[in-house]
Amino acid sequence: MSNTRRVNEAEWNRLIDFARVTVERHDAEMAAAATASPTRRSVPATQAPVPVSNEPSTAGPSVGLTMDERLARLEQNFDKLQQNFDKLVKSMNNNFKAFFRRINVSDDNSIARTANSLLLLPTDWLVPLLDVRNGNRIATFPKTSLDIERLNDNQVSELLRALGEIQSGTAEDRVGELRRKIGLRTHRVAGYA
Repeated sequence: MSNTRRVNEAEWNRLIDFARVTVERHDAEMAAAATASPTRRSVPATQAPVPVSNEPSTAGPSVGLTMDERLARLEQNFDKLQQNFDKLVKSMNNNFKAFFRRINVSDDNSIARTANSLLLLPTDWLVPLLDVRNGNRIATFPKTSLDIERLNDNQVSELLRALGEIQSGTAEDRVGELRRKIGLRTHRVAGYA
């Protein structure tokens, strides 16, 4: 459902009248500028509205177009602007949704890391973190800190990707980084998580 505002008929008629007067003033200014001295450009003073005519114009950028044709072009341009504006609003809404989802995931992961940092035993259950790419719980998240040591290199790399980390260094470095991202010490101390 679009939240865009449509112009009612009275507003549209006012816009058409304004456009008609503006176009005619512009045409008159262009004609006056064309007849002015080439060394000195004159700026026309405020003029009274030019009478509306449906005859083809003989000056300005829309030479040969009737007022109805000009208005039809204006209406087409207005419709294109409306469509572009609708796309922009939709894009901004999607960007805001993604932004707030990322903030919520970050908040939830911070809470999980804090809870995990309080674990004492290697058999204590870890609080699972969320995948920063989609906001879902990581399906392959280890249940305990002992399970981290049982992960192969590919599993560690996939978990780091899900947590938004770039994998670098040795396998031991990546395991330490995974432990840190989960909220644990980078190296397990015997008997502790």
